[in-house]
Amino acid sequence: MFRQKASLISVLISGMLLVAGCNTPTQTAAPTTVDTPQPSTTAPAATPTEPATSAVIATVPATTLPEATVTLSSNPTSAPAKPTPTATGVATYKSTALGISFRYLTSDNKQKFAVKETGDRIYVYMANAAPDSGQWVKVYGKPIKTSLVDAIKSQILNGYSTSDCIVKQVPDPNAGNGSKPAPGWSFAAIDVPRSADDDMGTLLAKVKKCPQTYLNVNGLAYFVTDANYPNRFLFFSIGQYSIPAEQNHPWQTTVQFTAPSSSTGNPVTLPANQYLSCLTTSCPIFRQC
Repeated sequence: MFRQKASLISVLISGMLLVAGCNTPTQTAAPTTVDTPQPSTTAPAATPTEPATSAVIATVPATTLPEATVTLSSNPTSAPAKPTPTATGVATYKSTALGISFRYLTSDNKQKFAVKETGDRIYVYMANAAPDSGQWVKVYGKPIKTSLVDAIKSQILNGYSTSDCIVKQVPDPNAGNGSKPAPGWSFAAIDVPRSADDDMGTLLAKVKKCPQTYLNVNGLAYFVTDANYPNRFLFFSIGQYSIPAEQNHPWQTTVQFTAPSSSTGNPVTLPANQYLSCLTTSCPIFRQC
């Protein structure tokens, strides 16, 4: 009996120890669950980086909008007639007021070109630059029986010495560009007297004695008239670079004289002394030259 009680007591003690042993791991394992939620407190810290990426995206339109604005503002022209582009990018510009037309390439190697007509001038220029920084053609009126050289002397060289500023007829200045002028066209240019021993200083001193805008010295500049339209002539300021038309021909080689019209569409056939004033004003009476 005593042994049975002792065995029962030992079993009870072992069970108590076993229960105590089972409770001990449970108490030590609980603290591990306290550390696991903490990474979740640091995870939201990653969310502030998302606005940073959206801020970068927001700056993209800010850089592209000014470019679009420049393109749109530089392409329009104040000319009465707008250029008509073709599938090949060649545009035809016709001035009904000045009585000339020509073709030019609207874009070449990503460089865009534009046209602007102001008074008696038409500018052909790089679209991202000022019109007066480009090339241009100007229309002059003249008596129909006056030669091109005499018209230049009276209108351009009036007050200048004809020995310092020499005007003479010249071959087509664009002949090297494959130009084939229409029958009846004649060309002239203003130059200074030259000698073999002229240095840059000497040449500059000669240039200052003449109207420098019209000199064929530091870039291509010349005059042209058409016998079929003897009441006017043109001056081209081209310079030292080329703005192309089709087939790599410069735009100035495509110029054609046309019959100018008034604002009402009537043909303008006025004497030379009235022609230019009629370009920008209303002419009540039209007379045959």
